Amino acid sequence: MEERAYTIPLRVVYNRAARKERAKRAMNHIREFIARHMHADPENVKIHTSVNEIVWQRGIEKPPRKIKVVAVKDGETVWVYTPEVRAEIAKAEKKRKRAAKKKAAEEKKEEKKESKKKTTKKAAKKEAEEQPTEEKKEEKSEQA
Repeated sequence: MEERAYTIPLRVVYNRAARKERAKRAMNHIREFIARHMHADPENVKIHTSVNEIVWQRGIEKPPRKIKVVAVKDGETVWVYTPEVRAEIAKAEKKRKRAAKKKAAEEKKEEKKESKKKTTKKAAKKEAEEQPTEEKKEEKSEQA
């Protein structure tokens, strides 16, 4: 996965688009900018709702003049997030990985315990089998 941070200038959209089309054009501009800089098709650029909310926050007529985003390329798909949301997602991914590691470690411990139990049971069976033979030997020696 490739991850890059960008500050996308939206003044071009602000100055060249009709007032009632600015926010919509800003979203298209973000998609095109990311596609150009991450070497991907505009169809494969997925924009997170947090970016959408920031662009539309002040309405259709007044999108921000620039926006900070983080682009993450996963295969051919490029995901666009705000830095805050990306940090939360990364934190959640780390937490998931830690939980998976912990679960795997617990499973290993359980397997070891089970294998120890099996070996102790086998040893107990062997001892139980051996004891009667020893008793029989003692009986034979007493009889003789």
